Amino acid sequence: MVFNILTAYLQTQEDFIPGSFCDFILVNLVLIVSIGISSPQAPMGLAYGYVISMALALSVLWLYARRRYGLRLQPVFDLRDRDFRRLCSLAIPLGLSLMADQLNGMVDRMFASGLGEGVTSALSYANRVQSILLTLTTTIFIQVCYPRMNRHFAAGEREDGSRYVRKALLIACYTSIPLVAMFALYAPPIVRVIFQRGAFSEQSTAVTAACLSLYAVGIPFFAFRSILTNTLAANARQRLILRNTLVTVASNILLNLLLVRYWGYRGLALATSLSGALAAGLMYRDVRKLELSVFTRREAADVAKYLLGTAFAVAVSFPVCRFLRAPLGENGASLAAITAAGAVYILITALLKPELLMWLHAHLPAKLQIMRGYYPVSEGEHHDESISDRCRRVYRQPPDGTSGGKGL
Repeated sequence: MVFNILTAYLQTQEDFIPGSFCDFILVNLVLIVSIGISSPQAPMGLAYGYVISMALALSVLWLYARRRYGLRLQPVFDLRDRDFRRLCSLAIPLGLSLMADQLNGMVDRMFASGLGEGVTSALSYANRVQSILLTLTTTIFIQVCYPRMNRHFAAGEREDGSRYVRKALLIACYTSIPLVAMFALYAPPIVRVIFQRGAFSEQSTAVTAACLSLYAVGIPFFAFRSILTNTLAANARQRLILRNTLVTVASNILLNLLLVRYWGYRGLALATSLSGALAAGLMYRDVRKLELSVFTRREAADVAKYLLGTAFAVAVSFPVCRFLRAPLGENGASLAAITAAGAVYILITALLKPELLMWLHAHLPAKLQIMRGYYPVSEGEHHDESISDRCRRVYRQPPDGTSGGKGL
């Protein structure tokens, strides 16, 4: 908890690397060591390794924040403090919304416990992979876009805040649409490469792959729900967030009851994806009621380009997999097909010039803008810079304030 608070503090300073480094590099290094020294006879090394890894990550992040920003903390507990009470009123509904995925996963496992041996574990494995993919589609927004978007909404700059929401939704679509296609087609070999060893049998692979392919269908909706939830939170609409969370969990339970009778464990995974789609729809409706322009025809045109790029990628992956199956085997051919599909997807979407890629290209450092002639940097692509920076760029005024170029 303290680590997450420190990470959020650094993000408000637009310092994103230290938290990610500690959370990923340091924690995983210690966990890998604990796995190496543990054994079936002494499994508690894994638990000790987890505690030590988090303590080490917290210590490093604490020292960094203290030295870089002079962070000092003085423990105070005052229930009458206005800021504390305001924080609780804002955070509790949002926290319950962020728990929706965990609640839905727990409900799925409760239903799966009566479907036979290994089904609960298969759902857990598939849900874990789906959570990792969801993180990949929303991390950029949560860590980079959200603090800036929040400042715009807090200052009453609704259009500037909505612009970040639109970019976040496009990023989620760009990353999640090809993931859905690849996991729908190649879930068995992916699960086989990741999990199938030890006591994880071919039967476990089949069950986990079926669940993963259905969980993957909901990735775009889960990403949309996460982004729109934070949009409502930035506009202090916590009651709407809490209501939608309750509706989402209730719908997941109802869909589980209906679908588990006909599809078994597949119905549980599909119910979770359908409840995510319902939640995304509810969030989008509430955001539209706030008269926020978060998805327009321009974004719809971009999504159409992503779909076209995904179709080309899928078409290329089939012959690659068939041609390499004999020399590389099923798993190797599938991974090669996925790699080729990813390259084709990036190439096709780049050639189609979607607005998102042009915007990202315009915000790269000049040395990295390798497609400067193909993606011309126009005036509109710099709408996120400050007024002073825009004036310096347009009128070629040096940052030191001396007159230069055309002047003002």
